[in-house]
Amino acid sequence: MQWISGTKNWTLPEGASAVTLGKFEGIHRGHQKLLALLRDEKRRHGLVPVVFTFSMPENIPGRGVLPSILTEEERVERFAGFGMEYVYEFPFDEQTRTMSPETFLDDVLIGELKARVIAVGDDFRFGKDRAGDAAFLVREGGKRGLTVYAVPKERDRRGEVISSTLVRELLTGGKIEEANGLLGYWFPVTGPVVHGLQLARTLDFPTINQIPESRKLLPPYGVYASIVTVEGRRFAGLTNIGCKPTVSDQKTPWAETYLFGFDGDLYGKMAQTELLRFIRPERKFASVEELKGQLAQDAEQVSGWFRTHLPEFFGR
Repeated sequence: MQWISGTKNWTLPEGASAVTLGKFEGIHRGHQKLLALLRDEKRRHGLVPVVFTFSMPENIPGRGVLPSILTEEERVERFAGFGMEYVYEFPFDEQTRTMSPETFLDDVLIGELKARVIAVGDDFRFGKDRAGDAAFLVREGGKRGLTVYAVPKERDRRGEVISSTLVRELLTGGKIEEANGLLGYWFPVTGPVVHGLQLARTLDFPTINQIPESRKLLPPYGVYASIVTVEGRRFAGLTNIGCKPTVSDQKTPWAETYLFGFDGDLYGKMAQTELLRFIRPERKFASVEELKGQLAQDAEQVSGWFRTHLPEFFGR
């Protein structure tokens, strides 16, 4: 998959395309409906699946720097996993903001991206003064021979619309399992394995350490059941998200994970840690021995949960 950004003058190099448009923050189950439509157009008609999104400023007026549910690397992996071939990140500047819907449709979607099919959420808006919407694309796209899908919002089992805002609220509120249900996958923390304080081995719990990107949205500090993937190998894990207050004065949160059934060297390798279930909050213990005892209890609880819910990760 190719990720194109920093330009407004990119033209699809081959064939005709099926394009979906949106912010795609989190690539949740609602977004996945759009991606599935494009994948189907590829299968049935050979159209190249293209994701169109805007490159927004990091510091949003009135909101500051908004943490990201997925890092760029995680978004690339997720889009590629859904069969997308191109992601076009279009700079959102003053010229873009004031572009008319007609110009955007004719010059960008049809001219540059060679769109023959367009898929958007039914509340999608774009163009100067947000004058373009899904109804505009259906009407004007139809006049130009395009097929346009205006897709209704996906809802959770309670009937609430699935949105990036709702996912963000669940994650920051510590409801990791509910957030995973809306995402349609387990929330990931991706990064290389780095050297830690070298204390975990003295506790009989050797761990791997990762430093999440500074803009990565993290759930509340605490201990989680996890699955870690490194070079195609997958391990059940016990992950602490936080600053290790018992043994450290650090301010930057790390992801520190004990891998069940593994003893080896993974330094420098890229790892993806997926958080499955919240176990307990992070806290400062009175001593290292007290911490060691709590880790043993955590490991017993998490291994029992895996044996009940994901037994394929034990007894291999």
